[in-house]
Amino acid sequence: MGGKISIHNDIEKHVSAVLLDRRRNLVESWNLKLKPGHTIEQRGDGVIVNEPYTLKLFAGNGSAQNESTKFERRFFAFYNNVIDLKVKISEILAKKRRGWLQLLQLKHLVGEVLPGVRIEDRDYYGEIYEECFIANELVTYLILHKVARSADLAVEMCSILLREGIFQEVIEGQEFMNDFIFFRLDDSHQVVRTQGRLQKSLDTWDNMSNYRFHTFTATASRMLSPRVVEIRAHEGWLEKKSKFGFWQIRFFRILPSDEVRSSSTLAYFNDTVSTELKGEVPTTDIQQVERYERDRSNRIICIKLVPESKLRGSVYLRAPNPDVCERWVVALQKFAKSLSPVDVVKRSALMFVFTDKMVREFAKRLELKKVRRGQSIEEFDTFYLLRQGKIGIFIQGKEGKAPEFYCERTPICFFGESVFHVGSRSPTLRSRRFSFSRSPKMESIKLSMGSRRLSMRSYGKSVIYKAMEESEILRLTPEHREAFLKNFGEVRGRLDVMLRVGIDRCLEKTPFFKELNAAQVAQLKMGLHFHSLKKDEVLFYEGEPGRDFFIVYAGTLVISQYDIQNGREVILKKLKKDDNFGEIALLVPGMPRTATVKATDDALLLSLDEDTFKSFMRLTQLDVNRIMKQVSELLWVCEERKPDRTPRANDSKKRKDADFDISEDVDGA
Repeated sequence: MGGKISIHNDIEKHVSAVLLDRRRNLVESWNLKLKPGHTIEQRGDGVIVNEPYTLKLFAGNGSAQNESTKFERRFFAFYNNVIDLKVKISEILAKKRRGWLQLLQLKHLVGEVLPGVRIEDRDYYGEIYEECFIANELVTYLILHKVARSADLAVEMCSILLREGIFQEVIEGQEFMNDFIFFRLDDSHQVVRTQGRLQKSLDTWDNMSNYRFHTFTATASRMLSPRVVEIRAHEGWLEKKSKFGFWQIRFFRILPSDEVRSSSTLAYFNDTVSTELKGEVPTTDIQQVERYERDRSNRIICIKLVPESKLRGSVYLRAPNPDVCERWVVALQKFAKSLSPVDVVKRSALMFVFTDKMVREFAKRLELKKVRRGQSIEEFDTFYLLRQGKIGIFIQGKEGKAPEFYCERTPICFFGESVFHVGSRSPTLRSRRFSFSRSPKMESIKLSMGSRRLSMRSYGKSVIYKAMEESEILRLTPEHREAFLKNFGEVRGRLDVMLRVGIDRCLEKTPFFKELNAAQVAQLKMGLHFHSLKKDEVLFYEGEPGRDFFIVYAGTLVISQYDIQNGREVILKKLKKDDNFGEIALLVPGMPRTATVKATDDALLLSLDEDTFKSFMRLTQLDVNRIMKQVSELLWVCEERKPDRTPRANDSKKRKDADFDISEDVDGA
């Protein structure tokens, strides 16, 4: 249950309170006695979420044995989102139809139960029942995802929602049962509207309308791990290719680990109400997930398994349409041990300048290289994409001094991008490192950066790339690069703008980076990471620890927060190109995020983590206090200018400058 509950006795009688579990046994540490005017703070750690409990209160002269029961209420334990929940005895004893306990339970059940509702137009013996869900389908969902321990408890949960008017009978007077019975969802109910909304689903093989309930991201982060919410959302009908080559339709779910399974699994069933597995693919067995290249319909998923898997070969699945196929590919790739070259390119910043044809051609020319821990990257004039592992960047200082660690490159990052710079010469190799000087004794060189000239004198002569652990990199050799550019010559200018001029523009518009000189900007750029987001993808949730500062390079995002008092998600700000956020992570690393950030269309971000920021400040010997003061002042200004939460008519107005139009930058370069 979590959090802390403060119980205050505001009546003139002595009060005793006990909490009983589902077997009517006394819950340890929940035998409370309160004198008039006294308050007890009780931790909720010992209470298991989604388990039924009974709260009993006795009021009298102080002798619990002689007191009559004043209050007894059975409820399902909920997540204590308020952290410090303050309750008065008079509020508990008040004879209201929906007291504080029932309201908190109801909000919790809506968030836990409704994502399992599959609303469709149902055909039953030739008669169409519009926008219904089936009772035993929902019960099966609750059991398989460990929301309910048994079918009886699942039915009890759903019966509460039926009594509250959230579920409605199709046949009047019908009770909720674990059977093939139709019910409807009242999505206009006040509690439902504050917790989420219905969205049309593409997961259909026919022309029937199909809807699923999606909880608000900010709400989900306060109920349970939003990553668990994402896993629960991935289920639906797919076709599986049998070992004889036939396609068989099955209902697929991603199920969590339990006493039997040590990890989550991709399970499939004969139908939506069966709890008996037809088969499964443990997520720990997944090596790669990609679309099947030979499939012109773009609907087939190929799951490549690790050699030690008990399943042989690969698993092929077919989705009803390309959009559903992409959704499953993205979901399953989170469990894959590695990504295919095509998927590495697609998930990198290169996707913002490549067409689909360019992605395929570029990926074909990438060569895999495995790098041992401590091994330097020595190839000359080569572009790299990191598929797995970590690559450290070290700055070579003055002669005789050991290289200093600067930052790390993590999967999907790339380096060696200077080979795509227009009008620049490729860096030369010098003694197991990339050197930016034409001679070991040269102290400075000039590199073209749009309209500015860059001196490298202030931070040394060379940069060393070294594997921090066993890593896999995809490299584009000069021969393959020239072959690619021969077919797609126009992409060189776009890459040059994105990797050079565009980053300069973003840094110039970031308040506490505006005063950096050219050499400091060049060093800062080496520590920046690109992050690509798909539409509706969440960057981070409210409450997650923060370690990165972000700049919007392209696309649009929204910052939202859950308003506890009004019980709804509130849009605090819309972010467009060149906006920045997350500065507090540089001031107080690990501090929980105060809001949720989600992409409203495809977006590209630049990020700077707190470790790299500290290394940058150390290597450049900048005044840390001055930078921190600028960050603090910026946070203060943002707080003063925080927009009114009242929705306005022009909030939905589209901003053209938020679009990623690289042609504007090419013209100005």
